[in-house]
Amino acid sequence: MKQPLKENGGLPASILWTLAIVAGVSVANIYYIQPLLNMIRHELGISEFRTNLIAMVTQIGYAAGLLFITPLGDLYQRKKIILANFLVLIFSLIFVLKRRNKVVRIFFAYIAVVVVAPYEKRLLLGFA
Repeated sequence: MKQPLKENGGLPASILWTLAIVAGVSVANIYYIQPLLNMIRHELGISEFRTNLIAMVTQIGYAAGLLFITPLGDLYQRKKIILANFLVLIFSLIFVLKRRNKVVRIFFAYIAVVVVAPYEKRLLLGFA
């Protein structure tokens, strides 16, 4: 599906729509948890405040990743950054699995979101 791009002609409508849909779905991914928070609270038997922290920490992690990790793509080779991000993700998720303390789990889940969220969009759009 190669389409020639004309100078100063803008992007073809098909590419523009594809980019818009992929960006919208990847950002909406942060908010999919919100309707499930009440069910999660009952299943885990935790307070409403702690349950709401799940959505809040996810959004803060996404914002922090965009703010601190995405600009590194201008300074370093993107493939090395992505590799380092996924290594941090793997080790933090393994660490989360091994811990029983909920605070430690939330912290390392936050680290995992900060590492992966900014690059999820870039990988889907093919900018990696």
